[in-house]
Amino acid sequence: MNISKQINWYTIVNNLTGIFLVLYIVSLSAFNEVFPLLGTLMLYSFMLMSVLYIFIKKNLKGNYYTIAILLYSILLLVSIIYTPDWRLGLSDIYSFITCAIIMVLLVNYLDSKDKIYFLINGFILAGIVLSILVISLNGFSVFSHAAASNQGYRLGGDIGNANFLGMTFAYSAVFALYMVLNFSNRNKFFLFYITAIVVSVPFVFLTGSKKALFILVFGIMLIVIFKHAEKNVILKRIFYFVSGIILLTSVYWLINTVEAFWYIAQRTEEMIGTFTGTGAVSSSDEYRLYMIERGIDAFANKPIFGNGVAYSREIFGTYSHNNYIEILMNTGLTGFLIFFSFYAISLYGIIKWIPKKSPLKLIALFIMISAIVTDWGLVSYYSRYNQILFVLISVIVCMEKVNIKKSINGNYSETRNIIIQNETQNKII
Repeated sequence: MNISKQINWYTIVNNLTGIFLVLYIVSLSAFNEVFPLLGTLMLYSFMLMSVLYIFIKKNLKGNYYTIAILLYSILLLVSIIYTPDWRLGLSDIYSFITCAIIMVLLVNYLDSKDKIYFLINGFILAGIVLSILVISLNGFSVFSHAAASNQGYRLGGDIGNANFLGMTFAYSAVFALYMVLNFSNRNKFFLFYITAIVVSVPFVFLTGSKKALFILVFGIMLIVIFKHAEKNVILKRIFYFVSGIILLTSVYWLINTVEAFWYIAQRTEEMIGTFTGTGAVSSSDEYRLYMIERGIDAFANKPIFGNGVAYSREIFGTYSHNNYIEILMNTGLTGFLIFFSFYAISLYGIIKWIPKKSPLKLIALFIMISAIVTDWGLVSYYSRYNQILFVLISVIVCMEKVNIKKSINGNYSETRNIIIQNETQNKII
């Protein structure tokens, strides 16, 4: 017998694709600055395996997310014609289109709930690996150094952008908490999840990232306080609510009591002061407000198709630090409607198609609302990390929609058979 016929190529390629995907997320999160070649190798390996996976399945599919991202790719390509600096534009187009290709492959790979949870575990693992890297490079003295700093210390530098590191830790901690609450019967992974929570939360504070702090606090509130419980189990609902309040209170106590975390507390206070006009203000937040005003003016000059890809770099020397403003000023209302149609469809799908009892409802809602809020402080449309999270949402929504339709069709067929049987019996009688 031919040995190749005994090999289950589907299983091999399927498993390798998942492994390389998780390794890519880990390398993207932890080693993007210190060892970028690793991320490149894992990315190409994932792309190769996912292409083979599609070839073996003989089925290339898409969803509303891939349609939006491909349409926006076309608009970016067209905008290169009228952008002030086409060289900067080509750089952003390359980032977005390569990102779009990866996401199309990912949509085709994530075809089961087991793969969704495997991907979530990948984000959890990224937080653990990143914390190990931080300790290996800085030691535990990083906490005393942060406490003693007069100007304020933010974890990052050679490791990576402080905000991105903070978000990596925050998503790791919240996803781990989600898995603990919804899959407590998986005892063999319990220590893995608890480890992620314990090591990630302190580093969220140490990065000084306000966006990461929001993700952590909002995630705790949504995942714990609003965790689904049967209607007749009032005590469980009370338990989840009280547990959530205790966790949120603990976060507040930590950042206001532990000396190593004083800077995140100050930054949060300054942000509130900047927007309310009372107390201390933040110069960085004030400059971001200026960028929003300048970006709106640029959008008003060319509201339909915008000023061209990477126009923000032309007037600010960098991106605008706001995803909404970035897209409005670069590609106008047309680009805004195309790109953010994904957000609107996702929110509708989460509410309409995902059952209340589904554990995936809260996780999809958590990612979506976190993106809507944090997009005010970052440009995410060509961020591979964020786009992978967006794929996760679209796959969950489409999968649950298909399941509901199957359930409705199944109930209809069952009811129809019962009616036919009754009619047949009546005729016999």
